[in-house]
Amino acid sequence: MGTALKCVNEKCSFEKDGVCAEGVDIEECTNVIDFSEIELIKPDDDVENTQSEKIELHPNKKKLIGQSPLTLEQAESKLKSQLGKVISFVGPIGVGKTTLISSLYDMFNTYNELPVRFGGSDTLYAFERLCHHSRITSKSTQTNTPRTSVSEGVSFYHLAVKDENDKKIELLLADRAGEDYTQIVNNIKAEVTCEEIKRSDIVFFLADASLLGSLETRHQTRRSTIKLIKAIFEKGALGRNTKICLLLTKNDLITGQDAQELLKNEANKIKNEVNDLLYSELTILPVAARPSTAATSELRCFKSLLEHVTSSNLFVEKKPIEMFKSERSFHNLELKYD
Repeated sequence: MGTALKCVNEKCSFEKDGVCAEGVDIEECTNVIDFSEIELIKPDDDVENTQSEKIELHPNKKKLIGQSPLTLEQAESKLKSQLGKVISFVGPIGVGKTTLISSLYDMFNTYNELPVRFGGSDTLYAFERLCHHSRITSKSTQTNTPRTSVSEGVSFYHLAVKDENDKKIELLLADRAGEDYTQIVNNIKAEVTCEEIKRSDIVFFLADASLLGSLETRHQTRRSTIKLIKAIFEKGALGRNTKICLLLTKNDLITGQDAQELLKNEANKIKNEVNDLLYSELTILPVAARPSTAATSELRCFKSLLEHVTSSNLFVEKKPIEMFKSERSFHNLELKYD
């Protein structure tokens, strides 16, 4: 019996006792392979080749666009070449920031009643990779989205949309791990620059509606949300022209009139607490945990979010017009501006 004989049947003990599990002769068993008859193939002259003799197998090989989210530098370069809007999603761990970003893209694959049309993406594969975990093709028992790693810092998902007039709007959706924002709350001197927030046209502060609308967790959730908004403001990241919105995620998990009323009251408390800090009035917007699988009412809320993102213009702080005064009648002519 040759030592090179191996049986591919895991339940067979032929290599130990020489007995075939199929009960046939070794020569007739199709599961036994004689490795001594297999020729090992080695690269030709691999040892003799010098570094100068090696050639590039794929000289024209290029990295595919859209495999990964954009870095901060790539996002800045994108904004220099094309005007666009930077959207930041700010919130603690597990509130649904990355899930919301993936849903903004995935909506275009499901519904045709959106206020805008899909206009392309420079991070198409990155979007698809995120959405895979929530689709039935992944064969997952739960619809979830991988959490953003702290080591990744801030990254940007690019999404272009077209309105009814075929005008193209470039959106850069900023994604950062919730641990970074928690670190800012705990330590205002934390080394998190928040460059994406400083450059943002709209900043969405996310709060878990299922926690904010619960008697047991509403106080803690409200306080932590207020602390986060104040910490970002004290860090000097919120610009005067930045629009601010409180986004109530997982709103579809709230059931019952009492819970809905409680959620509304707690959200208004947050708004009243931070409004004096902000340059523009805080707006409140509820969305579903997973809008692509939510009911019609929740889908309507998510469509409102998309409209809010695409239609919002930079907030312009009103300033009084200083009129030039003079004794000469010519200088007393006043120009009125809309």
